[in-house]
Amino acid sequence: MAAPTPPQAPKDVPALELAQVLEQEYVAVHGSLPADVAAKIAGGTSRPDLALQRANYDAGTTALCLSGGGIRSASFCLGAVQGLARLGILGKFHYLSTVSGGGYLGSMLAAWAYRAPGGMADVEAGLVAARGTSNVGWLREYLSYLSPKRGLFGADTWTLFSTYLRNLLLNALVWFPLIAGVLTLPHLIVAAVDGIAGKWRRRGWRCHKLGPAQAVQPFGGWRVPPPHA
Repeated sequence: MAAPTPPQAPKDVPALELAQVLEQEYVAVHGSLPADVAAKIAGGTSRPDLALQRANYDAGTTALCLSGGGIRSASFCLGAVQGLARLGILGKFHYLSTVSGGGYLGSMLAAWAYRAPGGMADVEAGLVAARGTSNVGWLREYLSYLSPKRGLFGADTWTLFSTYLRNLLLNALVWFPLIAGVLTLPHLIVAAVDGIAGKWRRRGWRCHKLGPAQAVQPFGGWRVPPPHA
């Protein structure tokens, strides 16, 4: 079977300004522009894009945004979308925005709504039914792709545990020496100060420990008077 021919971009189509894109989007979503906004644009306002953005705000334009996070995000967003479907408000959003893992679910919703005869109404009904829907069932089946076969003695469980333990040890080899070095640094400073004080004592210098009120002196509060004549 031959591969389908990709759609070709139309030729000699001029680039559109931002205001033109916003205007076409508003008309596609809400219908005709409000009379005052159309008058501003026709009158040659310096910022038609701001007028169109305000019109979108006044019209109650909303977007459903699904964040990223891999397969965990897809599973979390599935639950959120099912909740919106049960409330009957999933089909009221005008835009769908997804990032990374949220795109798994977002692409499924877009394709499902495009192919379903009833559009978003069928999608909402399928999300509410959940278990009886092949789309949701397929997604739920592959949510645990790291350990698809569960069980204490299953190979997937022990493979997942071994992978976690290996990564934990590799990270420990990086962080433990650094933490140990930071914790050892004060002891090295104290040892160095004690060594310097010992040399002064051997040369006949006197070292006096200061009281609590004078504890702001260098080297932890040691005061070294001049040697005897």
